[in-house]
Amino acid sequence: MGLKELVLGSLTWAIILILLSLPLTLLFIWKVSVVLVAKCIRRDLLLPKALDIMNAPGSGHKYSIVNFGLVGRFEGQVEVEDVRKLFTQKFLGNEGGSSNKKEYERFHYSLVTFGGFAFFKKISQIDINDKILVKNLDDKEGKILEDLLSEWILEKYKENSPCWEIIIIPMRATNQTAFAIKMHHAIADGYSLLYILDQLTDNTSPYLVKDFDDTFGQRVSQMLQVPCHMDKFKGDPQSNPFACKKVDPYQWSISFTLLDLDMLKRVRREHNVHFSSIILSLLGGCLRRYLLEDLHKTPSDLPSHLCMGTTLPWPRHPSKNPETPTNQRICNHWVTALVKVPIGDETPIERLLQVEQALLEFQNQGLHKFMKLVMIPLMWLFPVSFLRSMFATDAGFGGGYSSTLGGNEYKLLGKPITQINQILAIHDANPFIPISTFSFTHSDRYELTFAANPQHFPDRSSLEKVSKEYMPAELKKLATDSFNS
Repeated sequence: MGLKELVLGSLTWAIILILLSLPLTLLFIWKVSVVLVAKCIRRDLLLPKALDIMNAPGSGHKYSIVNFGLVGRFEGQVEVEDVRKLFTQKFLGNEGGSSNKKEYERFHYSLVTFGGFAFFKKISQIDINDKILVKNLDDKEGKILEDLLSEWILEKYKENSPCWEIIIIPMRATNQTAFAIKMHHAIADGYSLLYILDQLTDNTSPYLVKDFDDTFGQRVSQMLQVPCHMDKFKGDPQSNPFACKKVDPYQWSISFTLLDLDMLKRVRREHNVHFSSIILSLLGGCLRRYLLEDLHKTPSDLPSHLCMGTTLPWPRHPSKNPETPTNQRICNHWVTALVKVPIGDETPIERLLQVEQALLEFQNQGLHKFMKLVMIPLMWLFPVSFLRSMFATDAGFGGGYSSTLGGNEYKLLGKPITQINQILAIHDANPFIPISTFSFTHSDRYELTFAANPQHFPDRSSLEKVSKEYMPAELKKLATDSFNS
């Protein structure tokens, strides 16, 4: 942190405040006025928090494709009635579905628009038979679990119905069952879904997120210097070989794979890097191979970097923080880092080290804190029409990664769960995502989900080329180079 950046940043902030003080004041008055009117005439409406607003482009039944989910698989069969009873017991409090457990009232939330802004609408009575369903996998037509999930994650919620759903998927050909839960991302994040899984399975997952150790003065200094680092928030749509168009109807493909957790840990220790840096660098290597080998590009056709994002945990997630009131256990509590992955570089170790350096710079410059403490709270002021227009253009990002650390030996209704994956589809908030990865670590397994736009991965085989062939091969190559160097 230099004096030059501090002075330039402070001057820039002064100019920004002068220019934006009036419009922000008017927005604040508009928002507060709508909130006061809603309190008087719409007692069923509740005000979302700032991070909820980021994923609330409109009414939940119209803009339903903003979903975060978990899917698990186990041997044997279960009855859907048993799952309904378990869920009711854990989260709804009684058979009627009227919650007497305030900590889980977000299961009663739908999303509506009032006065131009997004609000939660509390649905007093939940029809549990309508929210926990059986979906049969028609494997006779060659469909696999990922195909069903790719369609289900895009299905709309009903009007005046809470924005979540659980499905039980019997797979009788293999004597297996899958269960999946999805929730609107304005209502819950990945740690919230992990908390729900822990509750349903009577398990406890670890939480390794440390508090920040910076002082108030250091944080203020970082915030003042942010204008000097605004290039870190920009993608490059023009050079992005995976640029997407907004299309309707939207499609989404999902593929599951398993990576060698021991090998990942050894690479992490060898280079002292973050897991997210490893996965983003591997994803960059996979996309490089896909461009060269499958799309027949030449090395000179490739951009030097591909902009990608990774979610970062924010300390003291309410689901893991015993000091937090129980009515805030299910929530949004996260932030994002943006990095440039050097897909133009064919050396795995060099890619990894560059990604780690970019991630550390983003964090050391306090840009994730700026997003969480300044940018996202400002979004609270804006109407949903602004949020939709903000995400109506391609920002030029080529991929992403999100991770969850689970526990061990999960069991649902006594059935050991052998596989757990995260799933995500947020087309109604950002329709330009070409490919994303999501990891769930549990029981010494590193489950990785790939989710991709068919504009660049038109069929299952093209996506599985990346997920099941290139990704393990890239990890093996990185490990070999690391341990032999």
